[in-house]
Amino acid sequence: MVNPRQTIEVQGVVVNLLITPSLYKRSLTDGLDLTLHNPDDTAEVWGIYVKHVYLAYLNAIDVAAYDGHQKPKKMLELVDFEAWAAGEGKTRFGELMRQIVEFKTGKTLEELAAEGKGQDGKKKEQAKRFRWWRRGSRVVTSS
Repeated sequence: MVNPRQTIEVQGVVVNLLITPSLYKRSLTDGLDLTLHNPDDTAEVWGIYVKHVYLAYLNAIDVAAYDGHQKPKKMLELVDFEAWAAGEGKTRFGELMRQIVEFKTGKTLEELAAEGKGQDGKKKEQAKRFRWWRRGSRVVTSS
């Protein structure tokens, strides 16, 4: 199980992260789009995970403020996390990506990859059956 409390160092400052579902509320209020349009575009996937880390940072600040802690004097911005993930934090960022996937799905990357390989044909067959069932039920209900 992934620990939702993580720390990283960005620009020499130790930053707390809180990876919980409330970070998605912040994405809606801040207008950060977390929609993956092209899963084959590694830059797009990378950018979405950087946004997740940034939102985890904002989430930790919001929860700490609720508990009476003051916000940092200098707030980091998304660009700071982009630079961190591309440079000094490259290794740690890879670890965080794995943890975010496990947090969101409850499964490790290895488990998800094994499922994807073993069930491709099965999923397509199930989808066809489901469509057939829906078509059949429409015919029955429309008479």
